[in-house]
Formats: sequence, C-alpha cells, structure tokens
Amino acid sequence: MAVPEGVLSWLWVATACVVVPAAAGRAVLAALGLGNAPGAVVLWCHGYVVGQGMAAVLVALWLWAGQPVPGVVLPFLLVAIACCRRRLADAPARWPPWLRVAVVFVVVAFVFACLRTNVLPIIHADEGEMWTAKAKVLYGRPMGSLAAGLPWVGHADYPSLNPLLQVSAFAASGRVLLTESRLPLQAFGIVVVLLLAGGVAARTRQWLAVAAVVACAATLGSAAATSAYADTLLACTLLATVDALVRWRDEGDPAWWRIACIAAGTMLASKNEGLMWTALVSICACATSWSWFRQRRPLRRRELGWLLVPIAVVLAGQVFNAVHGLHNDLVGANAAGRGPFGRLLDHFDERVPMVFGKFGRMLVDPAPHRLLPALCVVAGFVAALAGGRRFLQSQAALVVGCVVGGLVVYMTVFLTSPSDVGWHLAVAAERIVEHLVPLAAYGCCLTIAPVVR
Repeated sequence: MAVPEGVLSWLWVATACVVVPAAAGRAVLAALGLGNAPGAVVLWCHGYVVGQGMAAVLVALWLWAGQPVPGVVLPFLLVAIACCRRRLADAPARWPPWLRVAVVFVVVAFVFACLRTNVLPIIHADEGEMWTAKAKVLYGRPMGSLAAGLPWVGHADYPSLNPLLQVSAFAASGRVLLTESRLPLQAFGIVVVLLLAGGVAARTRQWLAVAAVVACAATLGSAAATSAYADTLLACTLLATVDALVRWRDEGDPAWWRIACIAAGTMLASKNEGLMWTALVSICACATSWSWFRQRRPLRRRELGWLLVPIAVVLAGQVFNAVHGLHNDLVGANAAGRGPFGRLLDHFDERVPMVFGKFGRMLVDPAPHRLLPALCVVAGFVAALAGGRRFLQSQAALVVGCVVGGLVVYMTVFLTSPSDVGWHLAVAAERIVEHLVPLAAYGCCLTIAPVVR
C-alpha cells in the first residue's frame, strides 16, 4: 500500500507512527499496574516512550523475518494492543494555571519550528547520512544485501532505535519517505517538554516550573530537535528513566520501577551514550537511595527480572554489530594503534585547556542551554552544603549527580577522541550536552525551590 503525497501522507504517518504507539504504550502502562494518579499527560508521555520502544521491536522482528506481511499491518498490531487497555477515567493533571499556559506556548512554537524544518527533505548532515541512510538500508534489504549497504552509512554501528522508527513510517506508507519519517522523532521534542512539566508541576514553585519549561524548550534547537537526529530522543528517554525512578521513590509503586527499566532499554537503543547514562543513573540511584531502599525494601525478587529489558537491548545491539562487522571508532584504536586510554595519555596536556575552556564558556553562555546545566550544578552544591547527608539521600541528589557525572564523562570523551579535538568540540559539544539539559532543568526545580510532598 502506498499513501498519496500531500496532507494525507502526513496525517497517516502522524496517526500510525505517533498516536498509535502512544496509545499502545499507555495500554502497557495500565497493564503494568499504573493507575491514573499521575495525570493523563504524564501517562501519555511515558506511554509514548514505552510505545515507541515496542514499535521498534516490532519493526526489527518484521525486518528480521524478511518483511513477511505488508508494513501497514504493523500499526494495526499496535492498535490491537491499545484496544486492550483497561478503561479508567483519566485523572486531571492538576498543573498550576501558568504552567499550562507555558506548556501550550512552547509546544505550539515547537510545532511551527518542525513545520519549517519539514519543508526540506532529509538529505544532508547526520540525519541524512547516518540515521535515515541506515533506515533506508534496513527497509530496502529485500532488494539487496544488508552487509553491502551498511558500509555506506555513517556510523552504522550506532544503536538502531532512530532508524527503526523511521522504517516504521516507511513500512506504514509502503515506500521510502523524504520528510514524513521525521514525525515520530520530532514528537520526542514535545514529549520531553511535557515530561519535564509533569515531573516538576507538584515538586516546585509555579514560577520556577514555568521558567524551567520555557528555558528547556528554548534549548531544543541546540540538539536539532526538529530534525531526524537522535539527541532529543536520548534526552527524552533519559528524563523518562529518571522521572520514573523519582516517582518510584515518591510513591513506592513497583509499576514505576518497571517503567524505568523499559525506558532505560529505549534509552540504550537511542545512541551509544545511552550505555554511559544507564550506568551513571544506576550508580547515582544506588548511592542516593541506599537508606531508603534498606528501610522500605520496595522490590520483590521477581521485579529484578525487569532488568533483563535493558540487558536484552544491549545484547541485541552487540549481536547485530558483530554479525555485520561494525565497530565504534570512538573506542577503537587510531592509526597509531592507540586506544582511548592511550590517546588520553598522549594528548592530555594539549587537550585539557581546549576541552575545559570550551565547556567552561558553554556553561556560562546563555545561548545554547540557557545556563540550566550550570545552575543545576551550583544549586546542587549549595544544597549539599546546606542539607548535608539528608540532601545526599534525596531525589534531588540523584538528578544533580547524573548531571555532574554526565558533564565529567562528556569532557573525558573529548579528551580521548580519535578526531581533531577542535573540530569535534565545534560540531558536537553543544549538541551532546543537550542530552542532560532537560534533566538539569528537572534538577534545578528539585533543588532551588522544592515543595515538600
């Protein structure tokens, strides 16, 4: 089945690849035991992350089986899952009025920015040469060898969530698309703003919640959120994972633990940095929740089985890369045979001033990230001095620890880069720091003006 060009094609892809996965994910959340207390917006946003993870798995199985049925069948399978949802009345979000106004404003502005971007087809830059190129190779496999096509894809070893979501648009439409495949990825820009708003609505003062949401939305351009890049996808799944963990601590509901595990799996499938973030979130969660965990013992042994979700994602990616001989050039040896640690030793004196200088200037420059990472670090430091051990065992410490750790790891990545470090910093630094900006906005709200729950 091929959908005609024009508005009908856009509406079809938006329905099949954005609305339907969100509805299926919302049904899964209900099946996991989550009630309506968080509010409809929060549940649909977490449902979008879960649903797109399911959609990617479904598309991967469809491709692995050799596309045995028309691709239009796939969204109808998700519709079947969505129809199994328990019908309960959605609880009101109970957001402060000015926060609602701010959310509507930034979402409308972002949609218009996406419309401007979608005037142009996906051809150049990373979205065309990496993400969409891989989607085209995966989708076109019946017409040629996958192994023959992957060498023409930039960084073909990168995790495949982004290409698989674009393949879902191709499959639902019956053909390769020039612009519409951006839609499921662009939707993550809306979801991350709504997740942030829902996460801080009842945890901070209204004025700070509004400021955090507007400031975070204003940084989405730094991550090319209106394009088919994967950076906003990673930022959204990271925030979803941490928000689920924070809600698990607040409410003690094991459903949030299950959602955090699924969101972590989706994050691992987004970019290579997802593995670093999963490890970092795990370390910070254990370090800041130790006393709470000993007192509450919130997990039964069977709940640990949900850790198999992120483990399975990592293993699947490793198997795919091993089968097709793909490797990550950032961790491999350079022409001189030096690996990351060797490069760190070789270029430490030369690169430290460049990397630290770039990050220092970037953190105090309001243009790329609206000072959110810097404010989060400073607010966390002050809160740690004032609150001591009590703060270090709080949800705010979990978030701030992730932000600080992420900045340190990203600076280390540039110190070990096999590429020219000046060029690498210029093209990637602002974009990858955007991964932690929504989390930094979340951390600012939890530390600067928290509301006791």
